[in-house]
Amino acid sequence: MTITNKLLGLALIGAVATSCGNAPEGTEVDAADAQAETVVETAAEYAINADASTIKWEGAKPTGKHVGTIAISSGMVNVEGDQLVGGEFTIDMNSIVNHDLEDEKYNEMLVGHLKSGDFFDVETYPTSKFVITAVEAGNVTGNLTMKDQTHSITFPATVTVEGENVTMHADQFVIDRTQWGVDHDNLKDKLIEDKVGISFHVTTAAEATADATEAEETEEAHAEESHEGHAH
Repeated sequence: MTITNKLLGLALIGAVATSCGNAPEGTEVDAADAQAETVVETAAEYAINADASTIKWEGAKPTGKHVGTIAISSGMVNVEGDQLVGGEFTIDMNSIVNHDLEDEKYNEMLVGHLKSGDFFDVETYPTSKFVITAVEAGNVTGNLTMKDQTHSITFPATVTVEGENVTMHADQFVIDRTQWGVDHDNLKDKLIEDKVGISFHVTTAAEATADATEAEETEEAHAEESHEGHAH
């Protein structure tokens, strides 16, 4: 990052210093050693609907906070009977978006800073990954990999399985970004909380596929009616 960009980063901090906010709220989640990733051979596999799935993030500092989203580019879930028993999601780190800064210049600066080597270094690590290792008692456990560092986390989540329609929703929980090496030693970092809030909604492609199929069938029916009308 150039000296100019570093100064702009400090200017960004000053520009939002009047906003109000606290550290992210939610269940605090500790990073543990990565768990074994096993596959249930008898489980069915369903692709997630990436367009209907998303991750929300919240970052904070003593003077305020920022919120945004990151896209899930692909993934799948494993289901046995009516139980979620596994899954894997790929997170597109280049898709980081900020939703609270209306000033385009400051928004671009913040997002650029998050993508830089100071934080997520998306040029070197364009994707992150989450692999489910256990689902029990209203909690989901899985290995979260960021910047080639993998740790196990457990957080509360609501899982719904209705045939091929599978949904996993987690209200905001909090992780310490520094445990994945998202850390750097300079003034800006000292003014940014180590804790990051994460929430997400993941759903399979089944429902979207059904809607698409229904729309296609309706379109074909209309086409046939139109054809028959012309024929008469």
